Amino acid sequence: MGTDRVGIITLYYENNNYGGMAQAYALWRLINDLGYDAELITYKRLVKSQAARASLIEKVRRNTIKSLMARYTKKIKNVLEKKIGKNWEDALRDRTKRLKEFRESIPHSKTYTMTDINECASQYSIFVSGSDQIWKPGVVDGAFAFSFLDGISGKNIFSYASSVAVTSFPDDYLRFMKKELSKYSAISVREEKNAAQLSDLLGYKIVNVCDPTLLLLSDQWQGLAAARQIDGSYIFAYLLGNDRKHRKIIQEFAKREKKILVTIPHIKGGNQFAFRIEDWKFGDIQMKSVGMEEFFSLIKYADCIVTDSFHATVFSYIFERPFWVFERIAKDKNVEMNSRIYDLLGRLGLENRIIKGFKIEGVINDINFDEARRCIEPYLQFSRSYLEKALKNKKSS
Repeated sequence: MGTDRVGIITLYYENNNYGGMAQAYALWRLINDLGYDAELITYKRLVKSQAARASLIEKVRRNTIKSLMARYTKKIKNVLEKKIGKNWEDALRDRTKRLKEFRESIPHSKTYTMTDINECASQYSIFVSGSDQIWKPGVVDGAFAFSFLDGISGKNIFSYASSVAVTSFPDDYLRFMKKELSKYSAISVREEKNAAQLSDLLGYKIVNVCDPTLLLLSDQWQGLAAARQIDGSYIFAYLLGNDRKHRKIIQEFAKREKKILVTIPHIKGGNQFAFRIEDWKFGDIQMKSVGMEEFFSLIKYADCIVTDSFHATVFSYIFERPFWVFERIAKDKNVEMNSRIYDLLGRLGLENRIIKGFKIEGVINDINFDEARRCIEPYLQFSRSYLEKALKNKKSS
């Protein structure tokens, strides 16, 4: 087993998303700890996937007066943000640099594109489509489904917690996925809803497994966290969405609890660091130069975390810190931003941590983490067993 080389493909190339980097690191670490020689395949997409072309109706909808006005307003907003954000550029550039250092520390291949990714075929005996939104329409392409391995025998190809992240699929996407997934020895996805959808498409059961970050031991994550960043007690807010009401609710919550509000501002699209006007003056302390280690630390030492991020929720649980979660509203109604959070909180028995109204109700320290661990443990055991069997090329569903 020790000689088996494993190539993991996920959203790794120039990824500046804390959660994205955490899941990539976790899956590599898990497979490596099982005795395999694993590394991430560094893949640079050059064009948007043709597996999600817009229909004529969609194109017409995009050009209504309402849509045109929305795009014009967004353009003005972007110009304003770029002008005001000049003062933040150095700090946000340093944040990008710190995340690059963490990303580069994970064993990885050279950078491939679709023109030369077929060279990977001879590099690994096992190929894994990793977690995160790797199979989302508009993201997935041939490389993310290992099309360059079509017709090549002797390779073990499987997925671990790949995410689709939408509620309906274009016809081109369905045809593409049905063809490419036929060569996989085992298929698992991160969301229960997507498992059911792909099961219907392929005609056999696709299983749901947990995000790989949940399978590493708490001590393994503890060891990556930087020293305490903030003196005294504080509430840590980490928001990927741009809802102003959410920010107001958090500010009122921190004031009521008489705690410092610490934020990581200026994250656009989850992956881009640029000034965002909704975050202007949001938080008593705004943390700008935050790498992965500092991100873990801010969660580890917080009195409470308020977030709309799946992975911030995961690490709040891992570090046993009280937390509250906002639902995040996507601009595209077909994009499902919250199902993975619903799945996670359901597995933990902590559905009551979702903020439903216009105020955070309840006290901070009322989570029974021992009970939460008991609730989720069978799911973790199933997911771990799936990964171990899939690596050995055994059908796991």
